[in-house]
Amino acid sequence: MGEGVSQGRRPELVGGGLIRSLGGWSQVLALRRKGSRVASDERVLGSGEFIDELVRDVESREREMLRLRRGVKDLHELAREVCEKEGLLEEELRCGSRVKRVAKAGRVFCEVAIRGMGVRRGCGFWG
Repeated sequence: MGEGVSQGRRPELVGGGLIRSLGGWSQVLALRRKGSRVASDERVLGSGEFIDELVRDVESREREMLRLRRGVKDLHELAREVCEKEGLLEEELRCGSRVKRVAKAGRVFCEVAIRGMGVRRGCGFWG
């Protein structure tokens, strides 16, 4: 980071995701004059279609987290429910595999446990 400071302000790195994705303010303003709307989020660099897909994915995960959170009493029950939904054994969830479906289940489990149930990291659930 210290090396980058000496480069000063770089115009190609200024602006939110929409500005950079479209190539600058002139393109953004041209679209606005035409009445076109493009999905954007200043935290994300990507096309409108990519951002729409990302938002849909996040909303889907939030709905799943809320559904799980309502009916779960403890971490063991949460693990059972997540494994049942994903067609996994609890041992697979606990092993920390990077296989896509196992990693997804682990991510859902952790999000619900931490954000939904207020569990702190290092709770001892993983052994």
